[in-house]
Amino acid sequence: MITNYHVEQINVSDDEYMLVEMAHESGTYVEKNKLLFCYESSKSINEVQALESGYLYFNPECELEESYGIGFKLAIQVSERIADDEIVNHFALEKSDNNPQSSNIKISKKAQKLIDSSSLTLSDFEGNEIISEQLVNEKLLSLSPAINQLATFSRAGSERDFFSTKKLKLAVIGAGKAALQLYDSLTNSQSFELVKFYDADIASSQKKLFGVDIVRGDIVKNVTADFSNGEFDKCIISFSGNVQARRDLYEQLKDRGVRFANIIHGTAYISEHCLIGEGNLIFANVRLGPFCTVGDNNVISTACSIEHNNIIGSHNTFGPGVLFSGSCTVGDGNKFGTMIGVEPNVSIGSQNIIASSQVVTAPLGNGKLIRSRAGAEIKDL
Repeated sequence: MITNYHVEQINVSDDEYMLVEMAHESGTYVEKNKLLFCYESSKSINEVQALESGYLYFNPECELEESYGIGFKLAIQVSERIADDEIVNHFALEKSDNNPQSSNIKISKKAQKLIDSSSLTLSDFEGNEIISEQLVNEKLLSLSPAINQLATFSRAGSERDFFSTKKLKLAVIGAGKAALQLYDSLTNSQSFELVKFYDADIASSQKKLFGVDIVRGDIVKNVTADFSNGEFDKCIISFSGNVQARRDLYEQLKDRGVRFANIIHGTAYISEHCLIGEGNLIFANVRLGPFCTVGDNNVISTACSIEHNNIIGSHNTFGPGVLFSGSCTVGDGNKFGTMIGVEPNVSIGSQNIIASSQVVTAPLGNGKLIRSRAGAEIKDL
């Protein structure tokens, strides 16, 4: 079995990366998860670990302190030793293209890099004999949501009801620890009057929270019945730890016609050019920049900043201090830790876990876990 290691895009600003460390000599047997080599962008260093156990062979062309483009094969790892004269053959083989028309297409190096780092294929450019970087960028722009194209943004349909002029009766789902933080956002609220809590924990004997009744039992059944009887106008889900449970509860209640509120702390800044769905919790000192859009049922914790032209989907949770640069996109059902930075133009898919204390510099697909490779070191002074 052969495992190939290519240069991957780790920063949207760079096309080439410098090889700064080769942790082993070529031909060394390396265990799975051990460090193989490192390459550096203009902003960070990417440590590449062994995906399998096996013999490591570097590309004979590799040299330390030299830069290599995205897709360049730096090393291979094999289960059995190979002869020196065979090593060159492993790195001489060019990646073949399954598109039968590819041999008739001229494509620039930068255009190929853009295609490789995006979801595009050569079939997206059928009919073009020459594929340039500009052509690929135009294709990517045409596929971008309209909110990222300033010329197409319009206030039409952006009327918002999250700055209500009258107090609405609000029900809160979840009477645990998360409800305390939500209650802080309701303090001195001119938009909502808290009238009821709902919680699934029937073992608890607590009947009130902040002097407000707690209804325990089947949440969907109880909330739906009370909404139909006019006991509250809108509701909000307070807990954030279980992303899937938040989503399931939201969707079940929406299917039954229950309305959701946006709860926004008084210190949050929201641009008047920002579009927001419903059921969102937006805590203290959050900033939502101009021409960004936020979907439904998100939790945006204290001191998060979502910059201009960002597109955030639904059912995501963001820990304190998550900072987005401009023109990023996020899908649905992601869980972000705390103190996370996201570089410009980065696209993040759905149902990912992004652990705390790192910078996301490259696109992320669906159902991934991304975390720092090395934890903090604690030593005696």
